[in-house]
Order: sequence, then C-alpha cells, then structure tokens
Amino acid sequence: MEPLTLISEYRIPKLEISAEVSLLAHPQKEVKLFLHEHAETHAGAERPSDLLNGPGEFFPAVEPSGKLVLLHRDSVTVISVSAESEFPADESGEGTEDPEQAAKVPVEVIIQGGTVIRGTVRFVLPEGRNRLIDFLNMPDRFLTVREDGLARLINKRRIVRITVI
Repeated sequence: MEPLTLISEYRIPKLEISAEVSLLAHPQKEVKLFLHEHAETHAGAERPSDLLNGPGEFFPAVEPSGKLVLLHRDSVTVISVSAESEFPADESGEGTEDPEQAAKVPVEVIIQGGTVIRGTVRFVLPEGRNRLIDFLNMPDRFLTVREDGLARLINKRRIVRITVI
C-alpha cells in the first residue's frame, strides 16, 4: 500500500469554520477552526464549544496566511463564531436541549481588560440545580453567550463579573 493511501485512511473529516479569537494581551485575530463531522458527546457535528471544552491544553487553528497555530485554551479570552455553528438546529437556538425546558438568561459579562459582552445564556439542568450560578459552576472552561447572530465563547477564568439583565 502506498504511504499516501495509508495516511488518507486515517484522516478524520473536519468542518472548517471562521472565528475571531481574542487572546491575553493580543489583539483580536481571524482564524479557521476545524471541527469533527461527528461529535463524541451528542448527535450531529462537533460544535465550537465542544472543541474549546475538550481535553488537552492546546488546539489547532489556521491564520488567514495559511500558517498553523496552536492556541493554549487558558490564553483564549473569547472566541466569536456564527450562532449557527454553535446552535445548528435553527435561528431560534434549539439544539440538543428541549426549548420548553431551557432556561434563557439575559446577561452582561465583563471580561478582564474591560470588554463587555451582552447576550443570552441558555442551559438545561435538573430541577433544584437549574440556577445560573449552578450552570456557571459546572466544569466546562467556556461559557457560551448568544448575541444576535454570534455565539461568543468566553473563557470562564477571564470573567470578572456577570450581571443578569
């Protein structure tokens, strides 16, 4: 078997999405992220939040020049992607959660450095543990805030304050 054929047999199909990434002490940059066509934890394709909340310290991205960069998850402040790449079902934001049971909380998030993001946080948790603070204290590294046609994935370690609005 030829080496090229061997390599292509192990290649995993990926979906390419555009994103804007803000890193600690660096200006916002446009990059391409690569998501699996099939998520490990839910039906459908991998979402940006799956990538960011996944295992490991680093994940790959490609700059507009074509240069591969490896980004350290803890250095990422915010990644902005289209809402449809994070909430693929439709514009109403229905994903894996039941829209009737999902809590939708309008918030204002202040991030280190003073950046303010306003939008909606959606989540489904069991009765008795379904407050915003319960959701924020879950082990995921990133909080997803929907702001119109964007999903902003915010590193929880970089959040200074969240206000319910």
